[in-house]
Amino acid sequence: MILALDISGHTGWAFGDGVDAPSYGTFHLPSTGDDLGRYGAAFLRWLESMLINHKPREVVFEAPFIGKIARRPRDLRKLFGLGFVAETVAACCGVPISEVPVGTWRAAFLGRHYPRQATRDELKRAVIDGCRLRGWNPLDDNAADALGILDYALGLRRQGYAAHSFLATMGAAS
Repeated sequence: MILALDISGHTGWAFGDGVDAPSYGTFHLPSTGDDLGRYGAAFLRWLESMLINHKPREVVFEAPFIGKIARRPRDLRKLFGLGFVAETVAACCGVPISEVPVGTWRAAFLGRHYPRQATRDELKRAVIDGCRLRGWNPLDDNAADALGILDYALGLRRQGYAAHSFLATMGAAS
């Protein structure tokens, strides 16, 4: 079992083993303004409960990406702080954790249909569409990204894994 995370103020999560259908959703952190301690504590408590309740063998999360969204020092601290909290909680629970760059998992998930010159919204839509083609119906792009990360991680770790044989028909990323 792997827990995949698209970490942000609206953290997408997906949990699965590549055999049964994954579970997935989005955890919305409370709005705390500049109170980073309360923000981080809420994420810590949520993630700890996920690890205790679901008992994954591994956690994989999207590496923080500094785009046009995070420009203020506080936003950057939140972005990188959540990744640090995730690594800390996983270590305390004895669960291995790793990160994957967004471009790496997207290229693997979308294969030759990866729109390389696309806008952020077009990329989000492509991932949601990829999820739906696999029979998954995420309610938002956060959960969709987590499913893409999970699919990528399972593809690396489970020999012969292909979500509903979908990857074989998509072709490799060029």
